[in-house]
Amino acid sequence: MSKRISQTRCSASESSSSETEQSGSESSSETEQSGSSSSSSLDDSPYNIPDPPATWYPLGSLPAKRPDHSSASIERLAHRPERVHEHQWRALVYYWGTRKARKKAKKNKRIRKKKTLHHRTGRKPFAVVRVEETKRNNGVPVSRLQVWKAAYLKEGSLASDAVNEVMTQMTELSTQMEGSSNESTCIDEDIFVKVMGPEQPGRVRTFGLGPSIKDVFGGGYRRSQEQTHIFQAQMQEQFQLYRVQFETQMKEMMEMQMAAMRTQMDATIQSQAATIQAQQTRMEYLESQLVTRGGPAAREAAWGHHPMSRPQQNSHEFTSSSSHQKVAQSKTKSKSKSKRRPHI
Repeated sequence: MSKRISQTRCSASESSSSETEQSGSESSSETEQSGSSSSSSLDDSPYNIPDPPATWYPLGSLPAKRPDHSSASIERLAHRPERVHEHQWRALVYYWGTRKARKKAKKNKRIRKKKTLHHRTGRKPFAVVRVEETKRNNGVPVSRLQVWKAAYLKEGSLASDAVNEVMTQMTELSTQMEGSSNESTCIDEDIFVKVMGPEQPGRVRTFGLGPSIKDVFGGGYRRSQEQTHIFQAQMQEQFQLYRVQFETQMKEMMEMQMAAMRTQMDATIQSQAATIQAQQTRMEYLESQLVTRGGPAAREAAWGHHPMSRPQQNSHEFTSSSSHQKVAQSKTKSKSKSKRRPHI
């Protein structure tokens, strides 16, 4: 009997312990569920306070003045523009305070510092500038070149050296294209693309935010742009070929002209040399004739009376003396003839 009583007591104790364990497990599961639900509710609530950091930085390791985004957000909330709704303004201020927005703002600041061309319209977008220029043009749509000039030139004057350089290139191209048969809008578009370069995907310059390349130029803009680049490359290659051919032809013509001039000069020199040789031969012949007729005295007289060996004055004196002698001889002859005549 005693053994049976002890066995029943042990079974009862085991059943009670198992029941207590089950109740404890159920209570623990309920507490875990309640804790998870409470934690999820805390995470979803806007007043959730995060846990303190696992590590603490020593004093002085961080900058003394850190940006207080909470105070900046409060100040921004207080200065809400009238045209913006309150809930939209709160969402926008919250976005500005996020880490993603601050990182993007720093990146945009660095990009802004690298910009060289600055427009003079302030906060006025390009779309408004385009509308104003269209109204000034009596409702006729203006080109991108005209909108760019209106935005980057202040009262017709240049703003910076970079803008001055771009305007110089545009002016030179417009001067070169004055005689073209295309319309002025097409010419302005060509000038703008050549100076400013092709468009980047997702935007179109001087049209502001919103319009894409397909909206402005249609779906074939990229294809036409590629065809334009190919045509320009072909024209450049053809121009280089014509230039090489022209230089080769000019070089050949110059060489031919130089050869003709050399031939003409050689012929002239040879003819002059032949003339001089003939004159020398004749002089030698005359000298030999004088020597054979009159001897050495005649040779010396011939050389003395030769115009190449004595001054012009001596030759004049020789001619005058010989003429006087001839006159005297003629007078003596006439006197002798008159004496010989018989008297009648």
